[in-house]
Amino acid sequence: MKKDLYKLTFKKFNNLIKFTILILLIMTTCINLIGCKNFKKVFTRPNPDIVVKDFFNSLIKKDYVRAYSFLCEENKKLTTIEEFVETIKNFQEIKEYEILSSNVGYKNARILVDLKSISYDEEETTKIEVPLVMQEDIWRIVFYDIEFEK
Repeated sequence: MKKDLYKLTFKKFNNLIKFTILILLIMTTCINLIGCKNFKKVFTRPNPDIVVKDFFNSLIKKDYVRAYSFLCEENKKLTTIEEFVETIKNFQEIKEYEILSSNVGYKNARILVDLKSISYDEEETTKIEVPLVMQEDIWRIVFYDIEFEK
């Protein structure tokens, strides 16, 4: 009789373990499919370096309309596309650039760029810090806050 009791107890315990494992698997699957959406966004966010590269490539190609598209909404409210194009045309001609470093936070980023431009027929190298802000899951350049390093 004791053997039958042990068998019954073992069966109940074995079924409880199976049930617990099944519940844990279901919960893990649900969390992965639904609950971790924000964590996935953090790890798959766009890289701000790419935005800076596209911005300066547009300036080098003199595609000022495309360059304007990389600006943050505050900058677009401050200036029209025509004013931006005039400002850029009066700026030194950019020949090449190199990204030196990136400092990326959750909603803000700062990219240090070595900028080579032509001024009065002489090549000039300047370090600038390009600030970016995350707007609607897209990095945007805060153009009027670009700082020139000394």
